[in-house]
Amino acid sequence: MNLGIAFQIVKDILGFTTDGKELGKPIYSDIREGKKTVLLIKALHSASEQQRKKILKTLEVLIKKIT
Repeated sequence: MNLGIAFQIVKDILGFTTDGKELGKPIYSDIREGKKTVLLIKALHSASEQQRKKILKTLEVLIKKIT
């Protein structure tokens, strides 16, 4: 289970930091498709209500920019 979680975290980070050729899929594709990444789930879980609102608003703006 821990190995699977670690793999998912690395995959999620690469989805933000590498080009699509290296990753084998377009950059930001998980966000564009509305998928909840491990990083997003952890951030929302750990955030205060105000921080959660800011994270979700930032995602909304990012999605509009990349679509």
